[in-house]
Amino acid sequence: MFKNKEIKLKEDILNKTEEAFEQLYKEYSKLVFYFTYSMTGNRRDGEDLLQEVFLKVYVNINDYNPYKSSFKTWLVTITRNHVIDFLKQKKDVVYDNEFIENVIDNTIFSERIEYCIRNLNKQERDILILKSIFDFTHKEIAESLKISENVCKKTYAIAKDKTRKEWLEYEK
Repeated sequence: MFKNKEIKLKEDILNKTEEAFEQLYKEYSKLVFYFTYSMTGNRRDGEDLLQEVFLKVYVNINDYNPYKSSFKTWLVTITRNHVIDFLKQKKDVVYDNEFIENVIDNTIFSERIEYCIRNLNKQERDILILKSIFDFTHKEIAESLKISENVCKKTYAIAKDKTRKEWLEYEK
């Protein structure tokens, strides 16, 4: 279940090519920032953690196994674990369930989308965004969030249904 692109990416990063790391950052920085910002609820912490995660990826690229999981699954897992460690150190473990406009970068989502997903819980939002915006598979999402694939599929269906209802409500 490996991809030649991911194997090449790992090799390029191992060879310390600047272009490979720039491409990696360009392709995945919004995804990483979404998690760092949404889990901390603080833009500055989110930006600092974004940089730390990419440094961690650079240093630990040998640990990535393209035969075991996709790169983005590995990256989300590293990001999630890094933010949890950060929050534990701060002794401020708060998983933000406030309205989506307080935790999502407004440059990514329009006001209407924010309105439509504001009542989703954190897991529903994460799954909906990973699937719809970042094109993760249910398997990749399940691996990243450490849930079963069936829970992922059901939660995604629920989130889509809630979002559709809010979209129609917004029209009124």
